[in-house]
Amino acid sequence: MKKIIFFILLIISAINACTFDNLEDLASENSCDTLNIDFETHIQPILQANCYACHGNEITYAGFNFTNQNNVVSAALSGRLSGAINHLSGFKPMPNGKPKLDPCKIKQIELWISSIK
Repeated sequence: MKKIIFFILLIISAINACTFDNLEDLASENSCDTLNIDFETHIQPILQANCYACHGNEITYAGFNFTNQNNVVSAALSGRLSGAINHLSGFKPMPNGKPKLDPCKIKQIELWISSIK
């Protein structure tokens, strides 16, 4: 009898270890486009939605204007873009005053940065 209870508990533990906490985590893990990341299709829309309010045409907070690709490349190659979006120590967390970008967007930006190095 003890062996049966142990076996059942073992199976339950294994099943729980292999699940996501919620369906949103599972959906986001499976729907993140990480193939052929390019600036216009992937990166620019993320920046428009999350960065242009402070780093757009009229406003260039901390000297960063992300409305053209060359400026974004400069921030990316310096490590400042990655440090800020990953909320790393020594960098101002971005977007400013908002939660960290979702993991898919961060992954896309990191892949794009890797592709321009």
